Parts: sequence; structure tokens; C-alpha cells
Amino acid sequence: ISELKDKESIPYETIELKNSKVIYEMRKFAVSNQAPFKEENDGGFKDAYIYFTIREYIQQNLDKEIYFVSDDKRLKQAVKQIKGIKCISKFDEFFDTHKSNFTDKYFLEKLKNETNQNITRNDIKQVYENINKNILLEVESKKFHYLFEIEKREIISFAERKSIDKLINELIYSPSFMDTHIAIEELGEYSQFLTDEDIKIIIDACMKNEQIFWIRYDDDVKEFILCLTEVKENILTDEQIKFINSLKSTEVENVI
Repeated sequence: ISELKDKESIPYETIELKNSKVIYEMRKFAVSNQAPFKEENDGGFKDAYIYFTIREYIQQNLDKEIYFVSDDKRLKQAVKQIKGIKCISKFDEFFDTHKSNFTDKYFLEKLKNETNQNITRNDIKQVYENINKNILLEVESKKFHYLFEIEKREIISFAERKSIDKLINELIYSPSFMDTHIAIEELGEYSQFLTDEDIKIIIDACMKNEQIFWIRYDDDVKEFILCLTEVKENILTDEQIKFINSLKSTEVENVI
């Protein structure tokens, strides 16, 4: 048994928080009940220490691919706000979501057949989980930029990144209620290709752009927003979650 444990052990090193001045920022998090602190009280100091340690480590190691494994909802909510890290609930997810799972010759050939582009392993950039809980694979080179929805290594559909960006911009900079409804209808057909960062940008626009905010309770607008966040609430800020919860309630209230 000891021999098996030795063979299965995962190499690790301990990282420490070097900047003690973050204690003042940590205190602000606690007072405002900001994740990873609890919503109902100031519990969560240990999780906050982990969060600030990870944030500091990533800032000093921008060239590394970093995964964070935890099933703690509030801690994951906080860590997901850090750029350059992927959060998973269990270690097995690492093997499903790591981009090396999509760089073998067989799968690259499937990508080539779909796009008629000479896609190489170096073009596989990022792997996400989309709102359908399927894999969202980002493929990019100087000549192309695609997003693929994948389920069990089977390609369901794909879209060009520039098309998604165009639709997002049409929504977040919508100049009228009518344009908002049109933009939501068009972007809704591509919602499976939205990354976590896209979703956060869209929710932020829904809170700040009055042409979206004042019609947030319209059926199509409300359904679109809730659909995006149903399985993505843990990537949102506390302010964004408050906004989402107001949509779920029957009482119309101004949360900004």
C-alpha cells in the first residue's frame, strides 16, 4: 500500500503569502462580506488567506498554466475573478479540461475537417466549460480564431470569435430598447460560445447600460440573462449576483 501511495502521489510545493500589506485589503473584504468571506458573516479568513496567496503567486508567474481545485463555492467565486487561472471542483476534471486532451492527431484532423484550416497543436489555446456544461475549445492563429462546442470529444458546432465579439459589442453598446431586443435575440443563438469573461462583461453591461437595465424584466431580456448565469453564478462578483437575484424575484427594484 505504501508503495502504491508513493507512485500515485502528486508532487507539490508550498507557496506563502509574501506581501503582508494585503491584510488591509483582506479586512475590507471581510467588512463588506465579499467572497471568499461568507455572505452572512465575516467567516472565511483562512479562505481569504488562500485567495490572496494564489493571486500573488499568479501575478508573479504569468507564463504558467495554473489550475485551482476546490469545491468551496465562495472561495471559487473569489478565485475565478483572478485572470490566468482555471477553477475545477475535483482533480479528475483536470484531465477532461486540459488542452492536451485536444491536441492528438485524431482530434486535430477533426478540427481541420470542420474548418478547412491547417490547425496545429500550437493553435489550441484555451479550454472552458460553457453554459451547457460542455467543453468550449478556443483555437487561434494569425489566420483564424474559432470557438468549438465539444461533448465527449465530439464537435457539436463552432463559430468565429470575431462574429461573437461583434454580437457582444452590439448588445453592450445598445443605443435603444429595440436594438437591445434585437441584439439579445441574435446573441442568444450563440450563447454556447460565450466564455466566462464574455458573460461577466455582458452582465456588467446589463447593469450599467440603461438601454438594457430598464427592460431587464422583459421576458426575452430576463430569460437571456438568467440562462447565461444559471450555471455560472460562481464566476460573478457579489454585486452581479445581487443583480441576478433581483431578476429572480417578482418585485421590480432598482439594485444599482
